[in-house]
Amino acid sequence: MCVEDLRILTFAVRPDIYSNNRLSLTLVDSPAADLLLLMTGLIREASFSLPDTLIDPQFGSSDDPSKSALMYHHKDKNIDGTLFDFLNAYVSSHIHMKLFDH
Repeated sequence: MCVEDLRILTFAVRPDIYSNNRLSLTLVDSPAADLLLLMTGLIREASFSLPDTLIDPQFGSSDDPSKSALMYHHKDKNIDGTLFDFLNAYVSSHIHMKLFDH
């Protein structure tokens, strides 16, 4: 999210000081905020790993969904499978953290 996007969700009180408006309430501790952070994080991770993924002999020329740039980024975390397997492990661990690891 860039500064121009934040201006839509906030209004300027003073130069470089912004206050929330009603649109920004959807981004405060809500499922929409969690989904937004998850998806932007996944895109960032996959794009960060894309150059290494493309030159890797196993991942680069594969059309297998388990050989995507996102899975390449997380290959050291022992998560095998597709994006959906990753999301299942990710969501399960975050639910456990929210419930038990305050």
